[in-house]
Amino acid sequence: MDRDWISRIGLFLYGPGETGADNIYDLYFYISVITIFSVTTVIYVFAMWLLKKIRGR
Repeated sequence: MDRDWISRIGLFLYGPGETGADNIYDLYFYISVITIFSVTTVIYVFAMWLLKKIRGR
């Protein structure tokens, strides 16, 4: 992730003058959590699909 990209998101969410270090660290945390949940969901759906296919034989 690029720092400029995070700064633009922080400016959009928090407004001008409110994008301090704490808010930037919060954004990094939120983006990482969203990414982890998204990847985990895709892996879970694929695993369930694969298990149904294997059991159906």
